[in-house]
Amino acid sequence: MRILAGKKILLIALTLLLVPVAVYAAPDRTGKWDAGVNISGVIPDDDEVDGTVYVGGTAAYGVTEWFALGIESGWSSLDVEDSSQFFGFSDWGELTGIPLMADLILRVPIKDSPVNPYAIVGLGVIFWDFDESDRVSFLGVEVDVDAAFAAKFGAGFDWFINDNWIINFEGGYVMSDTDVTLRAGGASATANI
Repeated sequence: MRILAGKKILLIALTLLLVPVAVYAAPDRTGKWDAGVNISGVIPDDDEVDGTVYVGGTAAYGVTEWFALGIESGWSSLDVEDSSQFFGFSDWGELTGIPLMADLILRVPIKDSPVNPYAIVGLGVIFWDFDESDRVSFLGVEVDVDAAFAAKFGAGFDWFINDNWIINFEGGYVMSDTDVTLRAGGASATANI
């Protein structure tokens, strides 16, 4: 009886090991559009600004197998604080950014692989808006933040589940600075941050 049970287990194991496995290769994306939704994190360089979630969308057109043109936009909202509490409080308000970027994407297709690495460079603008906290408004301070030029450098990979669905992993760095103007009691000061 035990020999028969052992043979059944061996037969089942060999059957599972020898079952054909479908290996899916990424399709050629020349002349095709990609569109996607992006949910990621924002980690500012400044310790006075808290990290947050970024929600956005992307679209790209495959010019060649190796090169694509893209566009992306999104939204993030950051809490701005003053840890020194120079004015007796730390909450200054909320900074909202809406980027609009044009991307150049260099894809590296790997033959018979569902994974395609890529590099990305983007240029565009970030539209900023600052909503002062109640304490800042109470003091009569207005904060104005200008739209700013932005550049993005990144890399990632697309993992093709099938011809129509991709899971994407990307890391990037966005560089941008802008003019911030503080107005209070008829006086104003502008700083580039």
